[in-house]
Amino acid sequence: MKSFKTLLLFLIILCSNNFFGQNSLVDTVLIKYVDEENDTIYLEGGIPSSVQQQVLVGTTVLPYSKNNISSFHSGFNLIDLTLNKNCNEDPRNFSLYPIINSIQKDSNTMVVDVSIVDNCCYNFLGEASVLGNDTLNLIYHGYGGFCSCKCCYRLKYTFDISIENPENTLNFISIKEENGETITQKIPSSIIKN
Repeated sequence: MKSFKTLLLFLIILCSNNFFGQNSLVDTVLIKYVDEENDTIYLEGGIPSSVQQQVLVGTTVLPYSKNNISSFHSGFNLIDLTLNKNCNEDPRNFSLYPIINSIQKDSNTMVVDVSIVDNCCYNFLGEASVLGNDTLNLIYHGYGGFCSCKCCYRLKYTFDISIENPENTLNFISIKEENGETITQKIPSSIIKN
């Protein structure tokens, strides 16, 4: 009987310790949109900074993805992705998208401006990869709420090209359509020579 009481007491202490004695941190992220320019992000204390860097908000670059690491090693470091929701386009022309609007290059950066059509409630995560040694492939992943409409968006991919890779001679830029087809455009020779 004494061993039974001891065993019962041990089990009660063990169970109460499992339920009440362990403190686990809960990751909490609060994103409050005050307006389009100011966001408030709250991360509960005790979370390592490496985890805080993995919080993705709105339209942004998908950091350290396999594609972005690969393009970085090829000399094209995707450093920014910005979104402009209004292309001012007639929905009857949406079948013409995606479109590569412009490619601008200076000594250290290259900006590729594209127009796409996707769900009106989406934000986008951006990636880039190098296909072969001559094609920069732009990738976007829509995420967020779901609406029953399509909208035209302009995405600007900004690359740091200060680290040159002599193995790559960029001649083309491509972007994949929603249906899986790839649109490829030759880069003007005036951009390639710069």
